[in-house]
Amino acid sequence: MSAWICDTNMGQLPAAAGVSLSISRVVDGCNESGEGSLEFAWMKRLIGRRVAFNAASQMGAFGSALVIQTLYMIVVARVLGPEDFGRYSFAWSMVQIFLIAGDLGLHNTAVREISSKPEASVEAASRLLGLKLGLTCGFCALICVLAMVLNLENPTRYALVLFGFGMLPHSMSVAINVLYQAHGKLYLASFNVVFIFATQFIVGVAVLVAGGRVVALASVYTVATSIALLVNLGIFVRNVHRLKWSRPVGCLAFLKKSLPVGVGSLMKSTSSRIGIALLTLMIGPFDTGVFAAAHRMTSALSNVPMAVVSALLPVLASHQGNPEALRQVVKKSVGILFLAAGALTVALLVLADPLISIVYGEDYLGAIGMLRILAWSLIPVFVGMAFENVVLSQNALVKVFPVVTGCALLVHLVACTLLIPAIGAVGVAWSTLISETLLAILMMVFALRFLVGRRRREVGEA
Repeated sequence: MSAWICDTNMGQLPAAAGVSLSISRVVDGCNESGEGSLEFAWMKRLIGRRVAFNAASQMGAFGSALVIQTLYMIVVARVLGPEDFGRYSFAWSMVQIFLIAGDLGLHNTAVREISSKPEASVEAASRLLGLKLGLTCGFCALICVLAMVLNLENPTRYALVLFGFGMLPHSMSVAINVLYQAHGKLYLASFNVVFIFATQFIVGVAVLVAGGRVVALASVYTVATSIALLVNLGIFVRNVHRLKWSRPVGCLAFLKKSLPVGVGSLMKSTSSRIGIALLTLMIGPFDTGVFAAAHRMTSALSNVPMAVVSALLPVLASHQGNPEALRQVVKKSVGILFLAAGALTVALLVLADPLISIVYGEDYLGAIGMLRILAWSLIPVFVGMAFENVVLSQNALVKVFPVVTGCALLVHLVACTLLIPAIGAVGVAWSTLISETLLAILMMVFALRFLVGRRRREVGEA
């Protein structure tokens, strides 16, 4: 989140899928050896340690990147002030949308193919990198066109273009991280994630101290992602295999497999960021900066359930033929996430005033009311993730994912269009709450229909 753990949920699915497929591969190998054999016990212990190590490195990187990125945004907000922070947030949000668009679910498909057929890794990597390069270059060109066409001030326009250029190395670096995951080397992907944001933080703070503003900070992102890509390429070639830069074969079939999850993820990511873009275009950067300060707090907290979701997705996927076990896991996860969301919501409602005042300063006091509205969105976001897990883990439900997220995006767009002219940035906060609630309800409806329907069929058969 996102892009891999960078303000987005993007890293969640490939990582979890990689762990799940690694487990299944080992289980298959163990079964061939015989459950009671010494080799079975040795392989089981070995893979348990590897999965635990990879999962721990992933969660460690997730937490570290989230903390670094949140601190960086707070520093940027305080130094730039609401107006320039609004310009920065607009450009950043737009690029994040296109960064997800450049994925289109390719990561999930690549992990699945490489984990099931390790010998075909070079060809699968070639397809993934070729498609990613083509898609990202196309979206980078589209960003440049939008920067010229949209009615933007020059600093915002230049920042958007520079962020667009930085999107290319970032996207390719994320693709390499997915290849690490497919090969069971999540710790290498984890290192790269932290390296990107640590580099951006260090260089960005230095630029701010030197008097740099929005355009300079956009350049920092491009520099940081370019350095990270070069380092990542060297590590991959040394520790996994050489990359084959030939004409990729089977790209259309590869892309077709990826679309359901990819389109759904794109719509969900767009819904979470489009409010900032619309606010900038309809009202101006000052209001955008104030809203972005409040939104940054709740969006950071929205990543908290990722730890639970990433751990549970492989478990849910393994229960394809065991509906009762699936229902028990969902019940427990919903309870845990609801309690966590409730506690965080109460904390934000009580502490909104001192939090905004201390963290962002007096220039952002207008964000206090927006934070209290956005705080309520944590409940549908957390609980919705539990049911979203069911939708993404079950083959029979994946096709509804883009439909559900598309409905939430449409409602968010309509609500923002109606509310922003009437009540300004507060309208985006209310629209966010409405769309997140709708998304959670729809995820719950499809997940429960699936779970209850299976139970009824079981009772009927009995």
